[in-house]
Amino acid sequence: MEILDIYDSNGNPTGRTHQRYTPLGPGEFCLAAAVIIYNSAGEILCTLRSPDKKLAPNQWESPGGSVLAGETSREGAVRELWEETGIPASADELRLLGRSKLRDVFLDVYALHKDFPLNQIRLQPGETAKARWFTIEQWEGMARDGKMLALAYTADTFAAVRKLVAPGSRTAEGREA
Repeated sequence: MEILDIYDSNGNPTGRTHQRYTPLGPGEFCLAAAVIIYNSAGEILCTLRSPDKKLAPNQWESPGGSVLAGETSREGAVRELWEETGIPASADELRLLGRSKLRDVFLDVYALHKDFPLNQIRLQPGETAKARWFTIEQWEGMARDGKMLALAYTADTFAAVRKLVAPGSRTAEGREA
């Protein structure tokens, strides 16, 4: 059972908590975090959501999830990244790209530069089914076409990621594990 902090409509903590998957009241929000991982080749790492997931099964996404009660969004992002992929990171390595306000969730999107081979990824059963490096063009196209879970990505998100990966971008096909 996961306990989450409740935030007001301005993103301020209310001091109250609720159990995940229970309905929030009017004007109440929870907090989630996602990590867009890019490498020196200009590729973006995505994970494929497990077919067992209730929300968006078999869709590509950036690793992330709910921020637990008492965690900062950076701490939640680091934890979710580790749980879903086995990729270690520190909060200081994450660069905040922005916050989006969805129906009842604030989503903080971070960027992380990491170079590692796909065979080092440890997929979390029930959460992640595959991992793959995509070119920036593939990633952005899938997000814009609704072929990945990217509800909170905005034109600013795409521009920020393009700027981060530009020095090493490439147009080769993505690689999968």
